[in-house]
Amino acid sequence: MATRHSALAAAALVSGLLYPASAGRAQSVEGALMPSATATRTAPAPQLRLESALAAAPLHTLPSASTGAADQLAALQAWNAAGKLPLRVGFARALTSPAVVSLGGVASAPSTSQPFAGGLLAAAGAGELAWGTRVTVRDSYRLRLHLSDVHLPAGTRMWVEEQGGTPREFGLELLAPEGDLWTPSVKGDSLLFEVHVPAGAQASFAVREVMEIIRLAPGGGASVFAVPSSDPSCIVDSSCSTASALPDLADIRHAVAQLNFVDQGVGYVCSGGLLFDTKSDFIPYFLTANHCFADQPAASSLEAVFDYYTSSCTGAFPDYNTLPRANGSQLLATSTNSDFTFLRLNSVPDTNPSGHRFFLGWTVGTLTQGTTFYRLSFPFPLSQPGPNPDPERFSQSFLQTGNNIPVCSNVQPLPKPRPQFLYASLVKGGTFGGSSGAPLLLASGQVVGQLGGGCAYVNHDPENGCDYMNSEFDGAFSVTYPSIAQWLNPVASPGPCVPNATTLCIDRNPGDKRFKIQVSYSTSQGGGLSGSGHAIPLSSLGVTEGGLFWFFGATNPEMLIKVIDGCALTHTFWVFYAATTNVGFTVNVTDTVALTQTSYTNLDGHAAPPVQDTSALPCP
Repeated sequence: MATRHSALAAAALVSGLLYPASAGRAQSVEGALMPSATATRTAPAPQLRLESALAAAPLHTLPSASTGAADQLAALQAWNAAGKLPLRVGFARALTSPAVVSLGGVASAPSTSQPFAGGLLAAAGAGELAWGTRVTVRDSYRLRLHLSDVHLPAGTRMWVEEQGGTPREFGLELLAPEGDLWTPSVKGDSLLFEVHVPAGAQASFAVREVMEIIRLAPGGGASVFAVPSSDPSCIVDSSCSTASALPDLADIRHAVAQLNFVDQGVGYVCSGGLLFDTKSDFIPYFLTANHCFADQPAASSLEAVFDYYTSSCTGAFPDYNTLPRANGSQLLATSTNSDFTFLRLNSVPDTNPSGHRFFLGWTVGTLTQGTTFYRLSFPFPLSQPGPNPDPERFSQSFLQTGNNIPVCSNVQPLPKPRPQFLYASLVKGGTFGGSSGAPLLLASGQVVGQLGGGCAYVNHDPENGCDYMNSEFDGAFSVTYPSIAQWLNPVASPGPCVPNATTLCIDRNPGDKRFKIQVSYSTSQGGGLSGSGHAIPLSSLGVTEGGLFWFFGATNPEMLIKVIDGCALTHTFWVFYAATTNVGFTVNVTDTVALTQTSYTNLDGHAAPPVQDTSALPCP
């Protein structure tokens, strides 16, 4: 996780030419409005079976964070005060009495709700069971529930809602490789959760903790956690920016999302944007920063909230609970080289009021010194102007950068190397924690980078996002592009997987070799060893949907892995594997037809848990 050298702010190019894309691959793609029929529509809210009973049931209650989690509050405050990235906004809290739920032996349920395994159980309808619980955290701002040890059948339906609110539906598409998931968030101090499964099906999970998202604002109090003060006066509400400042602002604002995610039990916020591809098929590819998150568990927990901006210049904020959002994503590529993370969102959220969702264009062409850049992001200034600061004021803001030489050029060595990163200084606007990963744009609206951090001029405050004597750096999109070109610019399908000593090819249909699997390992054990896993195909035995890998000896296989066609059930391909090792490794599974990829990692020195990922790769 990166530590910033200054408060986040955007920048203008100062380093001359960018690193060029590889020959024959240079592209310049314009952004586009997606037809409204393509977007995922929100289904009408159902009348949940246990809603009224859960609202009255005293199930799981935790004291306010100020008394029940003072150490976690202090750690969050210290992190943010030190200017570390990304901005922390929450932490997991253990339930006093975990709910361990096993519904496999329940063939039928009572017509009226009855206590069961830390919640309530009832019949949900024809041949279905409904189980639910309520978790209350005194004085909390928002909540997310954590389900662990999840073993639920395909077609399981789940909902969360705030008490008296609108249910938000989700499913197993949010399941992380470790077999857990974080629910979407709800506002307030009480979260209601309900799950419906077929009666008699093998269904089990545990609810052991809840994510409390803290209301950050100046001052303090029972439900507001005080944060350090800094000058936010430069922040420009995006609704106050004229069209001449960024010609396509009205469209571009619908491509940029605020990101909420969980990493190792801590809640964070960042920014990012949808990217268009050369096939014009509106696959929801999404760009943010590596220092925000860089693994599949965090990507699975992602809640991307769109269209969070005021109704007019300095106007009213929208109801955050009603905003379009996409839950969950697949990690496609990530690197510290240009500080990028590239995702495929699980869905395209509901369109904006004008009827369309916008996808940003991008360019890998050469940029000259003096180019002016723009940015939309979701900064969270740690202090707000005016007598009544709004604790949610990390809504969409506008920023314009100039062509100044970076004032931090006197800092040697630079915090990030060129040409992988672009340096510049501010002309208008500012960025703070929460802006990390926001796309850097040309006047055409094309992406040329994503926000990484900044550096401070001598004797200037590195945490002041409005100090125009500081400089900011962005990961250069031209450096990122070769790692993500297979998705954004699939000139031609590379054809079926070609097996070799380190590549395992698995069929969807007989002989098509659609899925390519490669494994790398690295361990400090035995004096330090690393390399590529060696593939053992089993096709000679008639096994075409799976195979083995060995690391240190051909007679000692380390891993069995298979890809299963689950398209008819979950609209996804499933990846299952079991590894009998405590060596660190990374598994990459690529669909050579759809050009999608998923990855799994095991930490060195940890016994590898089995993986049963039923949302690994999207079906056509």
